[in-house]
Amino acid sequence: MNREDTIDTTRRVLDLIAVKNLECAPSPQRLSSSMFVEAERFERDRELFARTPHVVAYGSEIKRGHYLTRTVADVPVLLVRDEDDILRAFLNACAHRGACVAHGAGEAHRFKCSYHAWCYDQTGKLIARPGAEHFDGIDEATLGLKPLPISEMKGLVTIGLQAGVEVDGHLDSVAPALAYPFENYEHLETREFPVAANWKLVVDVNFEGYHFPFLHKQSLHPFALGNASFDLFGRHCRWAFPMRSIEELRDLPEDQWPDCFDGTVVYFLFPSCVLVQGAATSQMIRIDPGSHPGEARVHFSYMLTGPANEEERALHAQGAQFANDLLRGEDFVAAAECQQGFERGRDSIVLGRNEPLLQHIHRVWDEAIGMVLKS
Repeated sequence: MNREDTIDTTRRVLDLIAVKNLECAPSPQRLSSSMFVEAERFERDRELFARTPHVVAYGSEIKRGHYLTRTVADVPVLLVRDEDDILRAFLNACAHRGACVAHGAGEAHRFKCSYHAWCYDQTGKLIARPGAEHFDGIDEATLGLKPLPISEMKGLVTIGLQAGVEVDGHLDSVAPALAYPFENYEHLETREFPVAANWKLVVDVNFEGYHFPFLHKQSLHPFALGNASFDLFGRHCRWAFPMRSIEELRDLPEDQWPDCFDGTVVYFLFPSCVLVQGAATSQMIRIDPGSHPGEARVHFSYMLTGPANEEERALHAQGAQFANDLLRGEDFVAAAECQQGFERGRDSIVLGRNEPLLQHIHRVWDEAIGMVLKS
């Protein structure tokens, strides 16, 4: 958010606090819970992931001469930035037998498959292989790593999981609202873990404050308020909920308000990337379908918005642990309980007027797979 955006959001939130309200949808919605349990819907969701661009990393996570691996909807991906600062994406699968050619992240100019030691350069070209004479007659130029579509906009990396996915322009509608120096962020830590709930439920928990006083009674609620504002940007959206301390700004002239929103700003980047922006940190929570409708995979990256010394990084590590505990110990536990309820016969869900972004997110998901949101 730039300063103008921050001032506007702060003003809106202060007005909401004054009337003890939040920005709402026009009406409640009822939806079938089959979307969380049916095999047919699960397959349609996976097809959506295959043909949709995905924000998968911060550009600053991949420095010149470095690489980063990701798994996106079960697809192994290799991201490489060469010495000329060109960023590429490949299917992380050797042309020989399909094994991965890289793991984790780091600096590398060559990528070697651990199975039979076939070796590739930063452009994905096959440059060495033991026993090459046994493969005569096969054009070596056809044995490079398979490239994937990739785009880097405003410091965020977007990829497609198959050729033909148009990644350029995926963030155009939300780009003006993403006024953050992502390209300067520093990586603190990354975690990956499963959740025993449908991937859509795992996204949902990030976009409503209705549960703050109950689920987060001892953790988040003591210093956060649910008087939130929201904005829609095509398929994407933004949700801003304030800290209680924001009321201290009410009697100050607006030109003395801080440049950063006194609260947390959460972005939904279609189809399943969640960005959680604070004053000094950023979290990317990427949610993929698991192996069946009742399982999701979460990739959680925690970034710092600027350089930090060892002592500061240690303090931020405590913040990362708090975020992890909030998600895994509260939000995702609730999501798993909801999943159990749907699997045992709870056949519908209700989205209130006070859950406008859940209505929006489910609408764009349903539209993307050719379904219609049911009232």
